[in-house]
Amino acid sequence: MPLTPSASIAPGTKAPPFNLPNPHGHRIGLHDFPEARAVLIAFISNRCPYVQAIREAFAALAQDYEPRYALSA
Repeated sequence: MPLTPSASIAPGTKAPPFNLPNPHGHRIGLHDFPEARAVLIAFISNRCPYVQAIREAFAALAQDYEPRYALSA
């Protein structure tokens, strides 16, 4: 598997504004989480062997947290 360089940013760096589709087809942005102490955004590929290895745990994490923080939109 080829190495992909990435640039680190300092912890606490504010995210820039964004507008992305969620799995339910709604557009969301950082403004949708005004009370959140943190927001997790994962750019993953279902063809990646590493993603395939953690997909069930990742799905369980999402299912656990979604009811607590689901958007009403």
